[in-house]
Amino acid sequence: MLLCVSMIALIPGQPAAAQSSVPQPIDNAQGDFADGVFQRVSIGPDNRSTLTPADGEVADQAGVVKLSPAGVLNPWDSIPGDLPADAAVSSPGVTALGNRIYVIGGKPLAGNATDATWWATVAPQEGNLIETGGNTWLNKPMTATKAIFDSSTELYYPECKAVTGKRARVGVASLDKGNNSGFIYVIGGVADIPGCTYNFSTPIVQRATVATNGTITWSTLTSALLPSPKVPTDNGTDSARTLGIDGTSTAIVRARDSNGTDHYYLYVIGGKSLYVNGPGSLSPDELTSRVLKAVYYTEIDYTTGDLKHPLTGSPTGVWKRTADFPSAADKGIWDATATAVNVVVGDQLKSAIFVAGGSLTLGGNSDPVVLNPYIYRADIGDKGALTWKTTPGNGGIEQVSLSPPRRGLTSITYNNKLYMIGGTTTNDNSGALNAVPTAFYDDDLNMIKIDTDFVIGPGPADADKVLNTNNDDQGRYNLGAALVRAETPTGAIPDTLNSAWVFAIGGSNSSGQPSNKVYRGKIGGDETADDVKRAPEGWYYSGAIKSSFEFGSENKLARVLAIHWATDIDRTTGSPNADIEIQFRKKITGSGECTGDDGFKDTDPWSSSADGFASSPLYSKSAISGAMYNTVDMTTLFGSDTTASCLQYRAHLMQDATGSGIKNPKSTPMLLSVYIEKVIAGNAELNIPTGGFSVTTTNNRLSSVTMNMRNLNLTDQAATLSADRARYPAAETSVYVNLCMTYSPLTESTAPSLTLPDPNAFQESDKTLCRYYAEIFTYEIQSGTVIDLLKPDAVGNSRWHDNANNYQTVSDIRSAFSTTGNYRIGMILDTGNNVPEGTTGETNNRSETITFRIEGSPINVVMLPLVAR
Repeated sequence: MLLCVSMIALIPGQPAAAQSSVPQPIDNAQGDFADGVFQRVSIGPDNRSTLTPADGEVADQAGVVKLSPAGVLNPWDSIPGDLPADAAVSSPGVTALGNRIYVIGGKPLAGNATDATWWATVAPQEGNLIETGGNTWLNKPMTATKAIFDSSTELYYPECKAVTGKRARVGVASLDKGNNSGFIYVIGGVADIPGCTYNFSTPIVQRATVATNGTITWSTLTSALLPSPKVPTDNGTDSARTLGIDGTSTAIVRARDSNGTDHYYLYVIGGKSLYVNGPGSLSPDELTSRVLKAVYYTEIDYTTGDLKHPLTGSPTGVWKRTADFPSAADKGIWDATATAVNVVVGDQLKSAIFVAGGSLTLGGNSDPVVLNPYIYRADIGDKGALTWKTTPGNGGIEQVSLSPPRRGLTSITYNNKLYMIGGTTTNDNSGALNAVPTAFYDDDLNMIKIDTDFVIGPGPADADKVLNTNNDDQGRYNLGAALVRAETPTGAIPDTLNSAWVFAIGGSNSSGQPSNKVYRGKIGGDETADDVKRAPEGWYYSGAIKSSFEFGSENKLARVLAIHWATDIDRTTGSPNADIEIQFRKKITGSGECTGDDGFKDTDPWSSSADGFASSPLYSKSAISGAMYNTVDMTTLFGSDTTASCLQYRAHLMQDATGSGIKNPKSTPMLLSVYIEKVIAGNAELNIPTGGFSVTTTNNRLSSVTMNMRNLNLTDQAATLSADRARYPAAETSVYVNLCMTYSPLTESTAPSLTLPDPNAFQESDKTLCRYYAEIFTYEIQSGTVIDLLKPDAVGNSRWHDNANNYQTVSDIRSAFSTTGNYRIGMILDTGNNVPEGTTGETNNRSETITFRIEGSPINVVMLPLVAR
């Protein structure tokens, strides 16, 4: 319809009709990638801005994901905000909830134990401690309670029945509930009881309930006293006596059962105990110390913080014994460190505990110190039961040594990397360390070799002195550590992206004196002083990506056409099979949003791997000018249905993707940028409703005319888009309906035949046949709307125009039939194809033809003049 096309050209901004795709950048700059989850990978500021993108491609910005560095850590700072001078403490319990850190109990400068619970708030942007009311640290002491629950101890040492809140060498673990709130559990410890000659171990468990505003409420869980292994020899059963424990290692682990339900278990691993021999022994009133191998655990009610038996759910007798610690010669362990770890792989949540360092003996004159030289792993199984792995390295076949062995260390984990902080290599202060050795673990929770070593920076070399920035504190042991996730300052892109702050607090220094010093380290980014080596592989999980189209408060489902990802992979310097493998998953949500209950679950499946390098066994080409991106059609990943409200991708970065064994441990592939192409899901569906195009005559006189156009997909009404949504992102415009006709005078018996032109391919030659056209604005054509073409538009103007008369307005289209004669008419919709309707929708834009004869004036029809001037 060349004539109609000419008319269209008079209206500014008319695009060619087709549903236009919209590029949606996903991750490009550092701040974009920071929303993801990092497993042995980190963010870097690199970019490839010198590369020229092809037409339509997204230019690269500063920000990449690359394999994490594995060198010795940069020194950590000694920052303002030390504990008060009189609060110096060794052997405290240290933990964090949100951006608050807590230092609980311990051995102070004066006395054997303290009841103090010091807490401070961290500014997560800078990692500084915030002063509140003139104080950096606030104190909420533990509640005084009975500490001895053994009748023999009370019999021989009745003065030890007094209550106390003072404890050292406690086990501390916390359950974070978000918004700086949660529960802190304090287990056992050495009790400093007023008037008591000895510092007995205690079995008590106390819980601090921490509110969002920082308020701490202490509770003593008298129904949760920790059991004791049988005395004098632990044969795998529990004693009838409740003797207490100190120097234990504790961890809270989130684990998922086969039904997909998350559980939270509190574990108490090893420790030692000082107790009275009691009746039946040769010296019933004398004291005995022993190292414990037993491991006990209980389940935490996430809502209330109450403890319950992990098998029966009973609120009393809440502890269950699981597999003992597997130390050499069946010895126990104390003064070790335990770290809970989780890895999500596909629809699985894998959970475990790493135990490092510690002493296998008491270390007295008659029991020389024997330190644990290994890192062990305990896998969390059904109902929280532990299975110990003594060879957690290299796919589960090698022991992992921590050399030199140490005790009195602490540890944290971040981004699949274990950080083991401080400790001492002897039974006293002479072997105090300032090293922070690290080790990566993979998605099977096995330790990874970096070149030839599992552990990097073990100390005590000068280069390993991470905690000795001012050379004024030669080593630290019996300290605690807490981790706070870093946040990016508003409007800036600093090096805190994908980072966390670690605070190493208290402990004993090389002189054996309790310390009040606080060290701060930044981890998670390029944190090493020597980043020559990197993790051999790692995963990046993007945040949930909202692919829906937003129109104010309305979300429209998207159909994703393709994904594009740019990489920088140097395969010429020793890693010929370096690669990045990328997978996607998608979902449709009722709200069109991707947060809360509408977010992705671990059980949501991933697609097959996107192959952007079809000519190779690898998956990704490296970016070059003019061809920066790997591109994959989404139908290759999801079949014909690529509609999505939300998307997520994960990228596997590898130095050696084929397992050839050829790799450069210094190399890393880099993920530069990811974007998608999308259109709004669905289409407009213009058609003529039943009875919507008709002419009625009575005695060959015109009595009625109906001309209606509808926008409705009868097979999928919910997928019907308004015309302006179907055109997005193109501007609003007009839709044209042409009336085509043939005519013969009354001397003939009928009008000539009529073949309606294809409205999508209207030619100049068709304008005589299809002389009249109606104009409808796209904003009028909503989903389900029926337009009566005989009625004027919203401002009262006739919709019809005459191509043969300079597009003049036709006041009443029925006047086109005012001449007597034979007529054959038909109607075609969307001439010029301004509204995308999809394959099916474009086939029903022509009416059936109508034949009628006019021999006189219309009946009850008042027709206005043909053309309004």
